Amino acid sequence: MSVLTPASARALPPRSRPRRRAEPLLPPRSHPRPPQASRRRDLRRPGAGGRGAGRGLRACDRGGGGGAAPAGAVSRRGGAVRSGGGGGAPGDAERPGPGQMMAIRELKVCLLGDTGVGKSSIVCRFVQDHFDHNISPTIGASFMTKTVPCGNELHKFLIWDTAGQERFHSLAPMYYRGSAAAVIVYDITKQDSFHTLKKWVKELKEHGPENIVMAIAGNKCDLSDIREVPMKDAKEYAESIGAIVVETSAKNAVNIEELFQGISRQIPPLDPHENSNNGAIKLGKQTSQTGRRCC
Repeated sequence: MSVLTPASARALPPRSRPRRRAEPLLPPRSHPRPPQASRRRDLRRPGAGGRGAGRGLRACDRGGGGGAAPAGAVSRRGGAVRSGGGGGAPGDAERPGPGQMMAIRELKVCLLGDTGVGKSSIVCRFVQDHFDHNISPTIGASFMTKTVPCGNELHKFLIWDTAGQERFHSLAPMYYRGSAAAVIVYDITKQDSFHTLKKWVKELKEHGPENIVMAIAGNKCDLSDIREVPMKDAKEYAESIGAIVVETSAKNAVNIEELFQGISRQIPPLDPHENSNNGAIKLGKQTSQTGRRCC
């Protein structure tokens, strides 16, 4: 057994190690990197990302920051508001002509009737111009708005679509109370729905507003081949109670616009001197005053 001495250890060849590749020298930067503090300050500027931009995005999502009000928004004060309805192009109707003054009036409208007669389909066709074959039954009530022109005024319909199930009947007074108009809907293919309509009319006369405008809508007129309620009976009953009557088809968009136009015509126009007392807002182009200069 051989023993290594310090002298013999020095005589051993050195351990072979791989040589590292020489890295090329990079040219010096022409523009030195800015300090970290200035970079952090740039990120805080609004619109450049970071917190400022995040806050702006969230405000936009909430509808704040001076953006447009969400569709269907109602003024908390209960007065008239400038925003249009939930569907169609109400903004075009709200632009008055040169020198023309138009008042926006909010009209609360409730839809009553038996379940399955098509109340929600009528509202969706009027507001969104849409028909859903598989629409779900309304629970409690749903709310939509739409603004339409009527003469020198703009009528903003605040539409409450109530549920037709018997278990929600006790909630109905909460929606027809304070309404300017009520649309009672029946199905022309179901005689029972016409009997339910008469019960709603009786309740409105006993507990509803005194001057409420009543409109009777015989829906599903596209199924006239299986009709159970003659149009003659509906007209005679409507004349006896002083109501508007029209047969509609939400599926084929028949007489939907005419139904609400008839309601608008039954609403008495506002007295120009009483607009402020009724919560109406006049829209129009203000005439410039001559003889006055800035500064």
